[in-house]
Amino acid sequence: MRRPPAFLVLWIVSARSAWCLAEDCFVEGIGFPAPATRPALGAGPLSVHLEDLNGDGKPDILTANQFSDDVSVVLGTEVGAFREQERYAVGGSPQALAVADLNGDGLRDLATANSGSGDVSILFGNGDGTFLEQITFPAGAEPYSIVAGDLNDDGSGDLVTANSGSDDLSVILGSGDGTFEKERRFAVGADPQAILAADLNGDGQLDVAAAHSGITEYVSVLLGNGDGTFQEERRFSAGTGPGSIASGDLDGDGRLDLAIANAVSRDLSLFFGNGDGTFRDQERLGTAARPFSIVAEDLAW
Repeated sequence: MRRPPAFLVLWIVSARSAWCLAEDCFVEGIGFPAPATRPALGAGPLSVHLEDLNGDGKPDILTANQFSDDVSVVLGTEVGAFREQERYAVGGSPQALAVADLNGDGLRDLATANSGSGDVSILFGNGDGTFLEQITFPAGAEPYSIVAGDLNDDGSGDLVTANSGSDDLSVILGSGDGTFEKERRFAVGADPQAILAADLNGDGQLDVAAAHSGITEYVSVLLGNGDGTFQEERRFSAGTGPGSIASGDLDGDGRLDLAIANAVSRDLSLFFGNGDGTFRDQERLGTAARPFSIVAEDLAW
């Protein structure tokens, strides 16, 4: 069986290795010590990002908090040390967040997918780790995931959400000045919960791949046309309950591949890319527990 090269590591967050409390959330992984500090967060943090929000070269923490309907921003002061959180209100039950320059000022902004209110919240950054009050844009029903990228090659940040309740994707194109076009919908399979944007066929345009949760057993791939629209979805069989998705060159051939965490069948699906937006049949790797999240990163510094 083909294996990922040593420099590329798949990290899986499972029910046994991660847990969230009402006011803090942390992970203890194999080879990592327990955290020195546990910054206080909002209630029910689901999505966690590390970004340098104020340009001081130190990582800051951002979380989308589903039960308190807000985002926590925790600025880093030195290695392993953080300031107290600042909270920013967003829509109902935020499930995921994305970080990108959405108004063309060169600063990092935030966007959240709010499943409870069926919309997207955007908070423009001030460059010092603080943010303006949210503005909201409609999305599909129960958006559970969000990604940012330039989908129509105009140099401006755009957004895509995976809408679990309406079985589609919402594409919200940005104008580069903080305004956005009305969403456009693209149908996918049942219960999409995780998405990524990457150039999967090597044409220089962003494509989208979606993992479908519940008891579905496939991944949807929509190739981008370069103008903010997508071709009809293509489906690739995965394990049961694929709820998280990552991309990277897993076999060193210069082509993007996909890795899927299958929570119900307790394994991973690896899809090795052909370079044209199609993939070879999946290869399955078992896991000890139910994997709920997966990322692909080069940890060999």
